[in-house]
Amino acid sequence: MFDAGYLEEGFLALQQALDYGLMEFLSANAAAELQEVNVQLQRFPFPPYVDDSFVMVIQEWLPFVVLLSFIFCAMQIVRDLVYEKERRLKVLA
Repeated sequence: MFDAGYLEEGFLALQQALDYGLMEFLSANAAAELQEVNVQLQRFPFPPYVDDSFVMVIQEWLPFVVLLSFIFCAMQIVRDLVYEKERRLKVLA
């Protein structure tokens, strides 16, 4: 399994030192409280995302469905215009 190496690279030590420094700066009694703090490490769950096939289906079919809905609207508008022209319902001067 891939190991990020946070512990070996010193990232966590730097992060902990910055956090402690910030807490001591913001709080007057932080030094006493920080002596009681235990640091525990735990990796994030793997895999970092859920492979959802529904998203893939939506990505493939949604543009097609939108296109069909616009085609249906356009056909209805053309049908109404042709009907008006045939019946001479609207005459422009």
